[in-house]
Amino acid sequence: TEWRDGAFVPVPLDRMRWYPAGDLYTSAGEIARFMLAHLDAGRIPGSDARILREETARAMQTQGFTHHPGVVGWHLGFDELRWNDVAALGHGGSWNGYGTALVLVPEAKSGIFVSTTRSNDMRFFRPLLRAFFDRYYPPATPRAAPVPDPAAKARADAIAGAYIPNRHV
Repeated sequence: TEWRDGAFVPVPLDRMRWYPAGDLYTSAGEIARFMLAHLDAGRIPGSDARILREETARAMQTQGFTHHPGVVGWHLGFDELRWNDVAALGHGGSWNGYGTALVLVPEAKSGIFVSTTRSNDMRFFRPLLRAFFDRYYPPATPRAAPVPDPAAKARADAIAGAYIPNRHV
């Protein structure tokens, strides 16, 4: 189901089939074990068993690409994130009728996972992640209120139009 216009609406199962980045169907408990293993260099919590070799886990947490050294980039399977000047890794998911967010803070050995019955709506996920980082990793200095850019409307008007999603190469 998906929440639309104040009511739950049934959404049929629609498989993405874009492996390995999409089409993962699993439980929150399995994702929790996956996250804990990533926070312990590939080791399953409470055992000597591994889901990844240590060097593989470390490679997945090393930046593989960025458009510019001053901006966040990509890791193997993870987006590079920065909230309140805290380095984090994440991977979100969205398809018809669901949205998820997985965020790891490797330096602190912590993270958050949430899965919803709504599509990947940033009006939900951004405030949730902001609240998580503000609560557990508050900014060292208070954030300044944004200053409106007088040229922003002209730049927005220049690219305004009709767009379609394209997840193909």
